[in-house]
Amino acid sequence: MVALLPVVSASPVELPIRLQSAAYPVTVAWDILDAVKYELADGATGELLCEGSLESRDSVRVEDNSIGRLLLRVPGGTGVPNEFALWQNFPNPFNPSTTIRFALPVESLLTIEIFNLLGQCVRNLTAGKREAGYHTVVWDGSTDAGLSLGSGVYLLHLKANGADGRSFSSVQKLLLLK
Repeated sequence: MVALLPVVSASPVELPIRLQSAAYPVTVAWDILDAVKYELADGATGELLCEGSLESRDSVRVEDNSIGRLLLRVPGGTGVPNEFALWQNFPNPFNPSTTIRFALPVESLLTIEIFNLLGQCVRNLTAGKREAGYHTVVWDGSTDAGLSLGSGVYLLHLKANGADGRSFSSVQKLLLLK
């Protein structure tokens, strides 16, 4: 499984994939955060195996056992998403920290808060203006006061009010294990 973050580079990105399997055919699968175009090539010869548009989850079946390496090519982009998004934190469950990824299509007033299951806000991760683009925030499992929280389920609430009048709100479950 290949995890592909949004491409924010102006130049193409090449991701090598090494195949190690005792038996063929091999299925190579991916899970991406935003639709992008791609090319999949033989890593040794550069021969194009397939191309298209990656849409969330997809896969390709490799029949030829002489192919030991693949090269996933993703063209560069502007780094500005078309819509608001909040993706599941990674890792989840987590200890000691987790990464939260989100996308803003326009400059936005943003708040990201962590709540316990009683509905109490235990941490305000960010508040204020953020520019358009793909962003990450890391949470270390602590409160606003710096106290370490115990194992349990927490809720992350992201709220964004775009400069163009659009708004977005999303909630994710986070599992802290100690």
